[in-house]
Amino acid sequence: MYTKIDENDDYVFVVDENNKLEVLSQEEYLEEESKKYEEELLKEYEAEKINETWSPIKDFEGLYSASNLGRVRNDRTGKELKGHTNPYAPWVDNYTLYKNGKRYNYSQYNELADCWFPEPEPTKLTNTNSNNPFI
Repeated sequence: MYTKIDENDDYVFVVDENNKLEVLSQEEYLEEESKKYEEELLKEYEAEKINETWSPIKDFEGLYSASNLGRVRNDRTGKELKGHTNPYAPWVDNYTLYKNGKRYNYSQYNELADCWFPEPEPTKLTNTNSNNPFI
């Protein structure tokens, strides 16, 4: 790992772990920075996986589970499923789940909400003399 001191158009001056001054080309420096960034991302990903918990998907208990990090896995094989992108909502992954030979489409957001958040209790509306339940 390097600590950047100064740079010009062609070179970057850095100090390594042993306080040794080195001169790197811009390309070498950017390559080292991208490696460092990839390592940090990998550490974050591994740390998240340690805290990952799984909950069975409603109506697919024993077949599929969803995690608190948004992943879906097959409980029989233990493999994580790869979602396909919804063209109308590209930020949401959809999954195809199978049960008793039938195919079911599964939206990541809706099913994760069912796994991790309890259903709200229906609110009780009062009926007044005017028969308007919203007063």
